[in-house]
Amino acid sequence: MAAEILGWFPLCFFLIIGLFVAYLARLNSLLKHVPEKVQVLCQLRWTAEELKKTYTELENRSLDYKAHVPPRLERRYVVTGGNGKLMAIQCS
Repeated sequence: MAAEILGWFPLCFFLIIGLFVAYLARLNSLLKHVPEKVQVLCQLRWTAEELKKTYTELENRSLDYKAHVPPRLERRYVVTGGNGKLMAIQCS
């Protein structure tokens, strides 16, 4: 009886591995292209030249985001972890 089970094991093992590889291949082929419904919504595409131009503009001119940041509070926190949970203790 044990020999019969061991005889089926390689067949089942390779069948499961083959199905998993086929699933990954199908998933890969689906993720390689953008669906047509999404392409209709996003018709304007950036060219490599536009990307380089925007990058150099942002590199030379920094963004001022300080107006959107809330005022600084006079608090200090000790953040501890270790077992996957995060705990913050406020120190005055």
